[in-house]
Amino acid sequence: MRLCQFDNYRLGIVDKDLIRDVTEVFEELPRLRYPLLPGDALVAPLPELREKMVATANRAPVIPISKARLLSPVANPSKVVGAPVNYKKHLAEVVADPAVGTIPEGDQFLGGRFSRCRNSPSRSSDRPRG
Repeated sequence: MRLCQFDNYRLGIVDKDLIRDVTEVFEELPRLRYPLLPGDALVAPLPELREKMVATANRAPVIPISKARLLSPVANPSKVVGAPVNYKKHLAEVVADPAVGTIPEGDQFLGGRFSRCRNSPSRSSDRPRG
């Protein structure tokens, strides 16, 4: 099952080129309290909610994926981790440019605990000026 969040934080099951809106499943989640803990409240209870999601999807409104505004799949991530799959090619480009300098051997993994550095496919990223 492939899940997505779309439009105004609606929950959907992706079915080929369609989204089945199963947002009503959010009602099964515990109410959140301040301060919010890091992480998406949907992730931990997902195994228990799976059956209800499938049942809801069978009668859910259907939206073409091309008409939906896709959002970040995890609403409140605790960290973002990236692994540059094209690192060797990038490293060769950097080494070829003497103005860039060098990259230490073994620096081939990017990771971080930056919970506010995510974005969705439907939004542009704003970079600080200066």
